[in-house]
Amino acid sequence: VLLAYLTTVNQSIAARHGSNYSKLLSLPIDINKNSQSQSHQQFQRLAEKLKRTDYSRTCESMLIKSSASSAVIHSLAALAAYVDGDYAGAYRHQNLSYNAILDYFASKDEITTWIIPVLVRVSNDLRVVAEMADEKDEDINNKYLRESLGVLTKGFTVVAKDRSPVNQPGSKKLAIFAVTNVLFKIYFRVNTLQLCG
Repeated sequence: VLLAYLTTVNQSIAARHGSNYSKLLSLPIDINKNSQSQSHQQFQRLAEKLKRTDYSRTCESMLIKSSASSAVIHSLAALAAYVDGDYAGAYRHQNLSYNAILDYFASKDEITTWIIPVLVRVSNDLRVVAEMADEKDEDINNKYLRESLGVLTKGFTVVAKDRSPVNQPGSKKLAIFAVTNVLFKIYFRVNTLQLCG
């Protein structure tokens, strides 16, 4: 299961197929935990495999070397924690995955717009798992969600600082609406709309 997953990850990165790669890095948040769907069973099998193996060593030996692929190890750790119900752990690993994707996206060396669907999905998963961690901890101050706000703001800064025109192939501004949408969801949730100004 893990080897097939990593092979598909490599193919998505090599082909620069962002929508496929975003599905591979996503958490099964949209899937009902009690579901017996094929997708849920695949995530369960992968999570069980992760518990029994040193997947980080396998990832390091099999994956294409880039910051785009370094997010995979953190994403797998987030998946394992999520399936176990450790939402705080899932949040920490998803945060690391987001930062790895953002580092790649911010790169000036190559056109990175293909990874926008991944950035959007990982951003949204980070927000949702932060909410779940706060709910599980019964934290009325939304510690994880407020922390994710700062983390996600870095993504907004990367997008907003890009000076290339939107119609240019390498323009990072193509992600502005998606990044802003995730931030607004957090602003409304923590009731801090004054931060928008």
